[in-house]
Amino acid sequence: GPVLHRRAFPSGHTATIFTLIGVFVMYVKTRGQRVGLYLVALLAGISRIAVGVHWPADVLAGAAVGLLGAFCGYWLVAMLDWGENRTAQLIWGGIFIVAALVLLTVYDTYYDQAIWFQRSIAVVVLILGGRDFFRLIRDGSVL
Repeated sequence: GPVLHRRAFPSGHTATIFTLIGVFVMYVKTRGQRVGLYLVALLAGISRIAVGVHWPADVLAGAAVGLLGAFCGYWLVAMLDWGENRTAQLIWGGIFIVAALVLLTVYDTYYDQAIWFQRSIAVVVLILGGRDFFRLIRDGSVL
């Protein structure tokens, strides 16, 4: 691929996988499952170094950002009980709908091979999330 001279620190791919794995780790029961999940995330980070798009420091920073985001998000949800709060659901639903609209119409990742995937995610969020969001507004019930 092309040589990148900007937007490499921290590794976004590594931050994303460590965020996802960080959330999963909080819900698995055994130590072996946790180690396996972290290994998957670590391999994703190593792959970024192996293909030559990141330095180890980029990957380490991405892992730290991802884990910090996962743990902070988990803590916020646990402390504020936002999963069952109608107002919080409306706020987060609105944020996700706006984000999906931005992904669909404005945001350009400069990664032409994945633009169809980006737009597909946005359409799915708009259809499914929009349906539930407007049902929540109409019925007033917690999802």
